[in-house]
Amino acid sequence: MIATLISVVFALILYFIPSDIPYVWPLAHLLFVTPILAVTLFLGFTAAPLAETERRSVPRLIDRISKDNSLKLNILLVLLSSIVALFLGAFSFQKIGLVPDFGLLGLIILSGFVIDRLKFVFYRVFDYLNPYKVINFYAEQTQKYIQEDNIEEIISSIDSISEMANNSIRKYNSTLASESIGQLKTVGVNFLKAAKSLPNLNKDLSAYETTHADRVSFTFLTLIKRLETIADFSIKNNIEPLVNQVNSALGRLSISAAKYDISLSTIPLQTIGVISQKAVQHGLKEVGFRSLVLLPEIAKAIPENNNDLAFQEIKTSYTALLQSIDSIDKELFRTDKTMDIGILKEPFLRLNQLFDDPFFVKHQDGSSIKSMSNQYLDEYRTLEAVLSTIPQNITSS
Repeated sequence: MIATLISVVFALILYFIPSDIPYVWPLAHLLFVTPILAVTLFLGFTAAPLAETERRSVPRLIDRISKDNSLKLNILLVLLSSIVALFLGAFSFQKIGLVPDFGLLGLIILSGFVIDRLKFVFYRVFDYLNPYKVINFYAEQTQKYIQEDNIEEIISSIDSISEMANNSIRKYNSTLASESIGQLKTVGVNFLKAAKSLPNLNKDLSAYETTHADRVSFTFLTLIKRLETIADFSIKNNIEPLVNQVNSALGRLSISAAKYDISLSTIPLQTIGVISQKAVQHGLKEVGFRSLVLLPEIAKAIPENNNDLAFQEIKTSYTALLQSIDSIDKELFRTDKTMDIGILKEPFLRLNQLFDDPFFVKHQDGSSIKSMSNQYLDEYRTLEAVLSTIPQNITSS
């Protein structure tokens, strides 16, 4: 708006200090032609770079631009302003005797307005050439779709952001991939919050149940699968920090899912185990060790962040969590049979301490969950005892 304000100030100066300027019609003609020419040339020159950006890193970019109402509105305002400038120039050229020339003053103010609109158009298009900006556009638009209960567009945005992450991983752009993962986590958390608080996301669920399609669960499962795909790409390219970030995002989503529906948290908890197994198999053992720390923290955070679990069934989710820990332990031991079994026991020991918390002691599923944890722990104690009787040179071979 700076150019508009400057033009208004300049017009006021001419209004109070009128002067005879003989260049009215050429100025009007220039204002009529220049903005249209500028927008046309600019969009023409940026068409190829935008197409290349879409091909290389940002999927559905042109489709996203076509839905940008702010950009379309500003282009329209530039074109309309140019036409208005033509009529103002004609009005001023007729010399109808007004002092100062109000047609000229209108042209001056309009010129500042046009400059501001052109500035917006140029910067907006340049933003679309920046993948980091595009991720933010997708995230902002997704939040709008969440409020509108537009499931199709939410899933489309999730697909676009996840594809950006995968393209970034292919080109070893870990920073952009990391930003994409963070935005997917935010989308998931916001979606689950809205699903719990906004009635429109839960309307007509009976109709969905008849077709076995709960749109909240379907959307959430889509998000989890996209994150798993990103993790798979990261594992194949040996980018360990991204795998850990995906698991961390899944952990946060597990907690959010439990606040919406505790049974929904089973999906990300299982996925953490699957991803960690794949990572260990691929030689990224640190991912497995980090997951053994992450999962007990999730088990602790779920009741801390949810006051409605006292009378709900929680066994399924905690069973999935314990199974994920066991699967990671087994994969770590398979890759290195000389490792300290105490490392494999530690998650279950921490969980047993947690299961002594009053929440679990009083809960109807608490005793069975702790019993299951003890069964896993006893297996590794037995393994430890057996290994202690075997000579070191045999176990190392």
